Amino acid sequence: MPKKQNSKTIIIDPESTLANDLVQLMSRPDYRPMRFGKLAEELQLSGKRKDTLSSTIQSLIGTGKVVDLRHKGYTLSQSADLISGTISLLNSGAAFVKDPDSGREVFIRSNDTGTALSGDRVLVRIDRSLHRRTRDKGEQGVVVRLLERRRVTVVGKLKQMRRIYYVEPVNSSISQDLVVSDPAGANIGDRVLVKLIAWDTPHVSPEGEIVEVIGPADDPAFDTVAIIKANELKTVFPKAVIQQAEKARITETDFKERLDLRDKFVFTIDPETARDFDDAISMERSSNGSWRVGVHIADVSHFVPMNSALDTEARDRATSVYLPDMVIPMLPEQLSNGLCSLKPNVDRLAFSIIMTINEDGTLIKAKFAKTVICSELRLTYEQAMAAICTPPGKPCKESGLDVRTTRRIQSVSALSQKIREKRFNDGALSMNIPEMRFVLDESGRIANVEPVINDESHQLIEELMLLANEAVCRELCLRGVPLIHRIHEEPDEDKLAELAEVFEMFGIRTGNLSKRQNLTRVLRQIENMPQANAWNIKVLRSMKRAEYSEKRIAHYGLAKEYYCHFTSPIRRYPDLVVHRMLFAYLTHAKHPYTKSQLAEISRHCSQKESIASEAERDVVELKKIRFLNEQLTTGKMQDYQAVILEVGNYGLSIDVPNLLARGSVRVSDLDDDFYDFNPGRMELVGRRSGRVFAIGQSLTVNIHNVNEDRRFLDFIPVDLEPIESTNKPKRTKEKRETQKTTAAAGTKGRSRNSSNNRGGRRRNPKKR
Repeated sequence: MPKKQNSKTIIIDPESTLANDLVQLMSRPDYRPMRFGKLAEELQLSGKRKDTLSSTIQSLIGTGKVVDLRHKGYTLSQSADLISGTISLLNSGAAFVKDPDSGREVFIRSNDTGTALSGDRVLVRIDRSLHRRTRDKGEQGVVVRLLERRRVTVVGKLKQMRRIYYVEPVNSSISQDLVVSDPAGANIGDRVLVKLIAWDTPHVSPEGEIVEVIGPADDPAFDTVAIIKANELKTVFPKAVIQQAEKARITETDFKERLDLRDKFVFTIDPETARDFDDAISMERSSNGSWRVGVHIADVSHFVPMNSALDTEARDRATSVYLPDMVIPMLPEQLSNGLCSLKPNVDRLAFSIIMTINEDGTLIKAKFAKTVICSELRLTYEQAMAAICTPPGKPCKESGLDVRTTRRIQSVSALSQKIREKRFNDGALSMNIPEMRFVLDESGRIANVEPVINDESHQLIEELMLLANEAVCRELCLRGVPLIHRIHEEPDEDKLAELAEVFEMFGIRTGNLSKRQNLTRVLRQIENMPQANAWNIKVLRSMKRAEYSEKRIAHYGLAKEYYCHFTSPIRRYPDLVVHRMLFAYLTHAKHPYTKSQLAEISRHCSQKESIASEAERDVVELKKIRFLNEQLTTGKMQDYQAVILEVGNYGLSIDVPNLLARGSVRVSDLDDDFYDFNPGRMELVGRRSGRVFAIGQSLTVNIHNVNEDRRFLDFIPVDLEPIESTNKPKRTKEKRETQKTTAAAGTKGRSRNSSNNRGGRRRNPKKR
């Protein structure tokens, strides 16, 4: 018989764990920190349960959920203004930590990250004074404890200063050099893999041991290898995984009890270089005039049983990684490019969503089924676009399509455009930020930079996949089935307020941007401006990151109440999980995952996705640095269009869309005039010429300086006439002081990346 609950006792669920009991107790509104004895008494523990209380408390402290306030006692971290989570470092050295339980995201300044590296689990104390001083950063905090060191290796360039060897990390977010006692056969200038041995205080350089020599840092052939090692990406599948993939087969037995759609016109649209096709489309007119659209997704779950070797490896990898010169797949090629790939003219197993859509692009209903399909046509985006642009009633000779097939492609495209129009009318955010594809030559250098086109052929696929993902999520949620959601939380009001201030400064009226209709109106207003890219980047930087979660939170950017990932199980593990949950629901089977398992998988996959994105970005950055450095060394500089993102007394922060590059224009390099910074208008103003540099302004620039080790770029505007020495203003005492201040600000702006000033927390190895 349970005891009556009062101010001193609680009702304990006899089936709950001791850890849950502790958290339940500490979550009470009247709870005050208690020591061990008081906790045991409050929980009415005796015998073996009391004996395990100490280890349970230590376990909760280790996860960051509970904190020891020394003489006061134990309490939940969140009650003591502490949160725990995985730290993600930025290139600047600053970081973000998100609490997976509460969803709170805290900004950490570069000097407050302690000894944490990206991916480590940390305990953070919220600092209210910092938040009051810099509201634009949202909640801010300080790392007070390293809970778990998850990254133990670092890749960098071996250097020497006198008798001391040290390694400068290739990852610019790691702001400390690692001291090594032995070069281990590496030459100065080689990239090496270093195992972290000890790093207890941020004021002393970490110590490491070289465990592998990768190759010369000046050889572009080793760039991708270095980044793979730096991010601990797995490139080789275990033998058991390969053996299981090789044994996979499709037989006639597999077709039984599946909906047979081999008589339907099914086709795929993918990039010309694609090797795996995980989605296909079909479409036909219903008798009532609506459209019946089929989205057919490779049935990966049929070949990857839960808890098998294949499943364990796929879960660990969580995602395929797409680098400029290679792909690291989540699944072995036998599946990703073989049995699971929806190749034309072969029978394939699929998980299909048959959607009934009316003429205005509204989804009326959806049906879900395991199917067997046979794709009749494999189109590239270029071929599909040619068909879309073909005059009505004509064959698409460019793509080799007859009149009927061309008309089908045009009908699907027209419907997808209506779906797209409806999505944006519902409040989806439209941020058109240019994308570029870097084409490499055989030596690993950039041979060409090509824009990534997002035309109607791409939008055709995008809109149907978005709609299918939404349909799956809504169906499962309304039926009470737990799943992994793809969420995008609403932005912080402080960041939106700061964004509004910037827009208002340049005459763009915003209203309250926390109201979606105001933000979408502003995005439409700026989309045709010359500075549109700069403004869109500003908006993007004010948004939170999309991630996976077991909790249903609306996707802010897509304006969808229900959203998950279902359409790419070949390359994303969360999609595979959702496939299993949907099939269990359709067959009235037991849910294959518990909510706690879904929560853990969500956190793991979000982290792996972040690592994959960082790796792709790092390889591209290395290649771009080489590309621009070669322009300097050969003297064959190219002109680029740039947009000013920020203005300070140090100079300009610019974006170069055609390179997907960020860099600076130093005020000390502007030799056409002397410039003063106007903080009220965020402008640099020339004293003699009156020339103004302001946020959103377009510039033509070329590369001026490259810091290859720290991946930092200085640009300079072209066609600026230098000041003649006879025309320079007299350097009065006041002006000399202004120039000193400006020069100091310029140095500070590049301190973390300059070869002359290591800046931040970096310490010279010889001064250890």
